[in-house]
Amino acid sequence: MGSPSAPPRAETVFVKQYDRLVRLAYLVAPAPPGRHTRLVRAHRLVHRALPWRSRTALTYPEMVARVLRRAARPHRRALPVVVTWAWHTPVGGGRPHRELDEALATAEPSVRAAYALTMLENLQARDAVLLLQQAGWDDAVRKLAAASALRQRIHEAHGLSPDHQRKLLTEPPADPTTVRLRAPDPLMIRLMRGTRLTAVALATLLAGGLIGALVLGVPHPQPAAEALQVRRVPANAWSKTSELSLASWPTRGARASDDALLSAALTAWLDGAGEPVGSTSADPPAGPPQVLYADDLDGTSVVMLADASRIATYTAGALRLEPAPRPDPHPASAIRLTTNRYLLAPWVSKVEIRELGADSWRDLEVTGGVTAAAPAPEAAGCWRGPVLRLRSGEVSRTGPFALADLGSTGLAHLMYIPPKPPAGMTRPADLDAPGAARLFADLGCVLGDLRGAGAESVTAWQLWSGKLPGGPGSVACVRAALPGDSNRVWAVALAGTAPSQVIGEASGTRLCSHFARHLAVGWWYQRADGNWFHVAVGSRSVRGIEVDVAGRVKRGGALVVSGPFAAQPDGPVTVRATSRDGRPVPVLSP
Repeated sequence: MGSPSAPPRAETVFVKQYDRLVRLAYLVAPAPPGRHTRLVRAHRLVHRALPWRSRTALTYPEMVARVLRRAARPHRRALPVVVTWAWHTPVGGGRPHRELDEALATAEPSVRAAYALTMLENLQARDAVLLLQQAGWDDAVRKLAAASALRQRIHEAHGLSPDHQRKLLTEPPADPTTVRLRAPDPLMIRLMRGTRLTAVALATLLAGGLIGALVLGVPHPQPAAEALQVRRVPANAWSKTSELSLASWPTRGARASDDALLSAALTAWLDGAGEPVGSTSADPPAGPPQVLYADDLDGTSVVMLADASRIATYTAGALRLEPAPRPDPHPASAIRLTTNRYLLAPWVSKVEIRELGADSWRDLEVTGGVTAAAPAPEAAGCWRGPVLRLRSGEVSRTGPFALADLGSTGLAHLMYIPPKPPAGMTRPADLDAPGAARLFADLGCVLGDLRGAGAESVTAWQLWSGKLPGGPGSVACVRAALPGDSNRVWAVALAGTAPSQVIGEASGTRLCSHFARHLAVGWWYQRADGNWFHVAVGSRSVRGIEVDVAGRVKRGGALVVSGPFAAQPDGPVTVRATSRDGRPVPVLSP
């Protein structure tokens, strides 16, 4: 039997495994202010893990242990950024990348190390424990258990499954070896000019040689767009993954192999010619974009590309950039292709359509994943639809779900919470629930404010119903989830045949979510006879409400009416509410 092979030299491991080592350092090291500093520090930590002696022999696990030890050390001050031949910045990512990054930042370095070894290095538990112990953590088993708990918390809090987390860790935003090059420091440019003078003669000779080579027929290098760096996804890719997201959609359209058309769309994106909607970034795509669709539709060529966080639609020479649906199977089941056609996910088995005021659904034909022409939504005023009702056994085994076209490429998932949620209700109901379609029809003027905002979901909660001074009425809370973790919330009063009235509004809040289910609302109400009343109502969990109007205090249960007043009194109105367990309840006011 021959002797075992000698361990490789440290330089060999350093060069061959550099990407993996830097990713580990990037994840484990304490995050300093600024992603650029964090990126540079990750590279520097790996550089410093390289032994001084050039002939030192190290295995890859030994090099990993050296990197982990250095990455876990606290940094008392940020190290200065080293400017090289170009200024490099990290590649931006979408909301899932930020959620994962923020969740990992709350964990200890040792737990992040255990997480990285199992998720990024795909090590078995025994091997991960041995490597953690080698890196200096004696309680490696506990660190591994904490990493498993962290992985589960991320899944429950953000809907990122372990497979999705692993995928995010391999994408450009989490890869410090994938950067964008920016302009270098001007001072550095001036300092380098002097050294360039000495190379002019040599550069001239080289240029002459290159010209000669070109004359002899050496082919010209192609620009990036001509090289067509795009990704075409096979038709059955979605059936081989556990995640139903836009990334698993197949490439469709008769012109998906038309390199000239795709090149024109990609060039527009690379050149920054796209029109970004809202806060969408106009930056070039992060890596080769995915081809969703390319074909002639209604006499116009249409190309739809996507990267991790954006969808680029190229039509008639113009490019439009909008947020991509989040990796949730409901909003990722259909997108708006043109003003009156939709591109469906491959797991959708049937689609129907209706306006909110209509009595029933009607079938919508689908060819090659593209729907037949549908009524285009109105560009202004109260919103009435259209709404798509989709059926998919992979997404929902309890029934269909509804997506609303609010004027953006991504459609909004419509959900409903009834006045008295049934026992065991753990998530909002869909539009087919009794009373849901009627409530959304009454909220059309509020939904009109969401046109073009890229809403991912809209949930309507009928938090109170009863008798108002002018007759029966109700109050609904509408919550819209928007791109980038933002949100808007409205409290809306609905009284008989009168138009809906927004009586409270907030943004960037937990109100009307499963994190804040207790709510009270106060507003001024004018009866048909001209008299004014102040009305305060509370959700089912509200036990008592206290209202102070111009120094006059009135108390009651879930409904407190102050008045009548011949004219609306001047001065502030104070509303306080408490829940059944005596805790304060937030109040949403105009």
